[in-house]
Amino acid sequence: MVNVHESSLTLPSVTAPQGQVLKGWAKQEINDKGQVTMTVVFTPDETGKVFLPENTTLEPMDLYPVFEKGGNG
Repeated sequence: MVNVHESSLTLPSVTAPQGQVLKGWAKQEINDKGQVTMTVVFTPDETGKVFLPENTTLEPMDLYPVFEKGGNG
């Protein structure tokens, strides 16, 4: 749980699959046809912290880690 008026968040640390890096945290939305869309809502900095724009109000949501190819290989 976080305060809805926070200016920054520290999201959980996750281990990326080999050859991938964490892109961010996404929420999942399902439309009336059952199609799933993942929308990245938080992109952490190198320390894992996310800074929120002023006047952002957080709402309850489930977040999923999103990975992409990266690294040195």
